[in-house]
Amino acid sequence: MPLKTIKQVRKDLRVWGSFWATAEMGQGYARQSVTARICEIMRTQVQISSDLHLFSHQADNFYVPPHIDEIGKAIDRLSLSCRTAVKDKYIKRKVRDDYYIREAENTLIAFL
Repeated sequence: MPLKTIKQVRKDLRVWGSFWATAEMGQGYARQSVTARICEIMRTQVQISSDLHLFSHQADNFYVPPHIDEIGKAIDRLSLSCRTAVKDKYIKRKVRDDYYIREAENTLIAFL
């Protein structure tokens, strides 16, 4: 199997990053933190609403396409600094052009 070009690796990383960025969006934030809610319950000793909102069952049913999973497994083989750089650039969409992102992209040429 021929090695991918850096352009192809970056395209794969953009697809992977977009998938995970979209997966993280939409979860939103609770009106009140879990800790604040527990403190309120302990202070008042009254639990007014259900605690079902504290549990997420979405993770059990979350489908990750095979090509995204393959890219993720390749990224998991990188060093911590390289993984952080990839996540910053492709999921969080931060501007990164340093040693670690270049090292990660070049290493992924062999892994993907």
